[in-house]
Amino acid sequence: MATFALGTFTLGTLIVIVLGVLLKHSLAIRRTNRQNFNVAAIDFKKAFDSTLYHIERGQHEVDVIQDTFATHAEAFMNFSHHLHGGKLNDFEKAWRKYKDWYDIRCNRTTSEILFPELNSKYMNMKDISVLPLITDLLKSAKRRRFF
Repeated sequence: MATFALGTFTLGTLIVIVLGVLLKHSLAIRRTNRQNFNVAAIDFKKAFDSTLYHIERGQHEVDVIQDTFATHAEAFMNFSHHLHGGKLNDFEKAWRKYKDWYDIRCNRTTSEILFPELNSKYMNMKDISVLPLITDLLKSAKRRRFF
């Protein structure tokens, strides 16, 4: 039986080394992606912290959303890059519902304020609270574990 000498590799040894390097590399990429997602999720949630705080303390939700919507839109754009496939579709659907609420409830003209019954979209949306819509958005920002 031949002894192992420095500088001699068998084909099996080479295959094991290559597979080990590939596995380590793929796990490192996965860890980096997970860490980036978690940081982006935290930033996304922070964009909604003050909004939730003020609404839960009794401030009118339309006033709060009008003041913070630009921050929410920026957070949406930054966080959406970290989602793919079905999760991105669900996130965009929740965003569209939230944005529709904002467009209908916060961007009314003077005539729509004085005569709300003339705007059927507003009449359908006036009893819907923004909190469930924000909760649906924040569901996409759950922290990812290793597996």
